[in-house]
Amino acid sequence: MFHLVNHINTLTEGKGECLEAYDAFPQNDDVIEKDGRDLTAKDLYGADYIITNPPWTRTKQSGYLMHALIENFSDLAPTWLLFDSNWANTVQASTLITDRLVKIQAIGRVKWVEGSAHTSTKDASWYLFDANKNKPTEFYGRAPKESN
Repeated sequence: MFHLVNHINTLTEGKGECLEAYDAFPQNDDVIEKDGRDLTAKDLYGADYIITNPPWTRTKQSGYLMHALIENFSDLAPTWLLFDSNWANTVQASTLITDRLVKIQAIGRVKWVEGSAHTSTKDASWYLFDANKNKPTEFYGRAPKESN
């Protein structure tokens, strides 16, 4: 299983630390059980960013869960989220893109299960959201692989 919290040094280029880890269904003892929709500024301990891979669920039946998380997180702090690249092409994303999406960094397919021979069948991107967005959204495609 892919545990994002184990990659914080890679994500922050060694310049950051995880101040606290939350999950609605934690899978290890270092993670506190808490629904992201209930996260408050007090829970952040002064963190500069929220970084997570949220559930990709955004149906009406779920209460547009992913969108509710985007709004709550980005109200609290600039927020990097990892989820499917296709989201940016949907009509339901349009308001969040206009109002809160600062950057998109395409990364391609992710291997979610450690040791698996296969990657996901869907492309993923990192998205930076900020309720205080003050410039147009920036898009960064994947860099070409270096050849030896």
